[in-house]
Amino acid sequence: MRDWEFLAPLLGFWGFFTMLAFIIYHVMQHRLRMKMVEKGVTNLDMTKSKLPTDNSLKYGMVCIALGLALFMGLVFEKFVHDLGGEITVALVPIFIGAALIASALIDRNRAKKNLPQT
Repeated sequence: MRDWEFLAPLLGFWGFFTMLAFIIYHVMQHRLRMKMVEKGVTNLDMTKSKLPTDNSLKYGMVCIALGLALFMGLVFEKFVHDLGGEITVALVPIFIGAALIASALIDRNRAKKNLPQT
């Protein structure tokens, strides 16, 4: 068996169960909404009273982080030959995670100051 052949059935099972959980979640949400409609309860009681966010800051930060991670990985591969391509694979989630954390902190500070989303 080759090195990566075990991933196909593993990802297939993971995808199947993820899809199943997604469908079950949405069916349960639909049933809850229908019961709320029958009882006359509004959905506003259950939703967060938060303004809809504009995700352009988050997407921009993630794209910049992805570009930086790929660039840093290429620089490391060029000058540090012992690392190979593994460093790029490690840098991508690190930089994207840092960008998402920074975006969340910026959104939290914006919410404290009650500034409008841009």
